[in-house]
Amino acid sequence: METIKRIFIILGSLDRRIIFLIVGLSVLIPLLKPDWFSLPIRISPESKIVFNEINRLNEGDKVLLSFEYSPSTKPEIHPMSIAILKHLFSKNIKVYGFALWPDGNFMSTEAFSEVADDFEKKYGVDYVNLGFKPGAEAVIKGIASDIRALYTTDLDGTPINDIPLMKSVINIEDF
Repeated sequence: METIKRIFIILGSLDRRIIFLIVGLSVLIPLLKPDWFSLPIRISPESKIVFNEINRLNEGDKVLLSFEYSPSTKPEIHPMSIAILKHLFSKNIKVYGFALWPDGNFMSTEAFSEVADDFEKKYGVDYVNLGFKPGAEAVIKGIASDIRALYTTDLDGTPINDIPLMKSVINIEDF
């Protein structure tokens, strides 16, 4: 007990600049030289499930992807959206984006523009962004029963009937 007390007394007498230097170095060194440390990357069971489900899809299958986040959660969620889009596009899956939050329009547009060019995907042929519709539960019910009645245009105002990717889609059963 006396030893622990003595250690705390020594630490308490250190100049605070030295403590700040130690804390700063402990943050900076791993950032600047990550190869000096080998920390395990753990994959969550939920991530494995999503990855495996996407892997089970066949080329040409359709996926409805909702962008439900805003700029405040972008640092956490946007990388996941990018990863999912990359996985879907790498398997030549057709992606239909929509949003139940107004900010989802901006997030989906940014995500599609970041990823589509890398995979040479064409808007209207390989993916479409239907955009935001207010009403959350009503929108989901509308997608389930008749997506064409709910979305008459895409995010940019293009009529749904003029988008090749929408030709074979009527309701949720078409995904």
